[in-house]
Amino acid sequence: SILSKYHFSPTNKSKDNLLKEGVDSSNILVTGNSVIDALFDVVKKIENSTHIKNELNKMVALNLRDHKYIVVTGHRRESFGEGFLNLCKALKTLAQNNKDIHIIYPVHLNPNVLDVVKSKLSNVRNIHLLNPLNYEQFIYLLKHSFIIITDSGGIQEEAPSLGKPVFVTREHTERPEAVISGVVRLVGTNESKIVDSVQKLIDNKDEYDKMSKAIPLKLSEYVDDLTIKSDEKINLDVIVCCLFLSRPVLSSFSQTKLSLCHYFFYSLQLPEYVVDLTFNR
Repeated sequence: SILSKYHFSPTNKSKDNLLKEGVDSSNILVTGNSVIDALFDVVKKIENSTHIKNELNKMVALNLRDHKYIVVTGHRRESFGEGFLNLCKALKTLAQNNKDIHIIYPVHLNPNVLDVVKSKLSNVRNIHLLNPLNYEQFIYLLKHSFIIITDSGGIQEEAPSLGKPVFVTREHTERPEAVISGVVRLVGTNESKIVDSVQKLIDNKDEYDKMSKAIPLKLSEYVDDLTIKSDEKINLDVIVCCLFLSRPVLSSFSQTKLSLCHYFFYSLQLPEYVVDLTFNR
């Protein structure tokens, strides 16, 4: 933030952080998060995909839509060693105490992760260790999951937007909005804390509902779209990508969207030839 003049903040809280650092508010634009735009586009595309459903059912050897399952991911370096050992112990305990619930774990290929996870969890009946999935497969898995355990920053954004409770196996997170909202909880790699926190949601529907419904109807600040003097919303990624779009794509935009893009570029005080090249080629 010290080196940049213009700042595109995904949330109001991230804007507040920039203001505390002394950034001029006129150089900050709250855009919403284009990752979440992409997420919803994919969800819409795959929701009724029998192909993806069949692929995943084959991988785990069960019908996912007929079973309650927990999705697990983990890859962060600070968890190598004891952290992953504790996570595996917690998962094994949860699996043994809840035989009707499946745990699906696409395992990172880093040997510091893969070797530990396979050695500790390969022979647990209701734990399914998968190779890494493609994005569409993984989003389908998240969409129909019961609970998510992860150390991923991106999943901390995606899962709450799908209304899924998330337990983060880290001591700190750079996504405080989801923690504040209540849909994400930090549990670190403490074995008993992971087991107790997840088991509480398994056993108590009210606790589960409280956490999964913590995100309001707007699906958190992560999903706020950019609106500039108009009721028609347009995402930052659409605006920025205009610099690289072909004329046929631009011609598909409504006049309002084109005007918004035009306004945005001029507000950045870009050279006129750049704006003209973008809109008049």
